[in-house]
Amino acid sequence: MKTTSYLTEEMNADEKELNREIMSKLTATLKKREIQISKSMDEKFESSKMAMIEILSVYLEKDDNFTNKIASDYKDKMDEYAEERSNCLRKLLFGFEKYQLTASTLLESLEKTQSNNLRVRGDLEKDLERMRSIHQREMNQLRENIEKLTESFHKTANSK
Repeated sequence: MKTTSYLTEEMNADEKELNREIMSKLTATLKKREIQISKSMDEKFESSKMAMIEILSVYLEKDDNFTNKIASDYKDKMDEYAEERSNCLRKLLFGFEKYQLTASTLLESLEKTQSNNLRVRGDLEKDLERMRSIHQREMNQLRENIEKLTESFHKTANSK
C-alpha cells in the first residue's frame, strides 16, 4: 500500500506541478489578455474622448460664434441707441438754447416796445396838451374876435 500511496503522492505532486504550470501559464495569458483588453479599451476610450472633444469644440465654436454674433448685434444696437440718444440730447439742447435766445430777444423787444410806448404816450400827452392849449387860445381869440365883431356890428347897427 505504500507503493500505491507513494505513486499516488508522486502523481499528485506531478499533477500539482502540472496544475501550477497550467495556472501560471493561464495567469500569464490572462494578464496578457487583460493588458491587451485594457490597451484596447484605453485606445477606444481615447478615440471616443478625442471624437467627443472634437464634437464639443465644434459645438463650442458654433456656440461662441452665435454668442459673439448676439453680443455684437446687441452692442451695435446699444451703440445706435446711445448715438441716437446723444443726437436727441444735442438737438434738445440746441432747441433749448434757441428757445432761450428767442425768449431773450423777445423780452428785449418787449422792453424796447414798452419803452417806446411810454415815450410815445408821453409825447402824445404833451402834444395833446399843447393842442388843447392852442385850441383853447384860438377859441379865446375867436370869442374875442366874435365879441369885437358883435360889438362893432352893434355899434354900426345902432349908429345907423
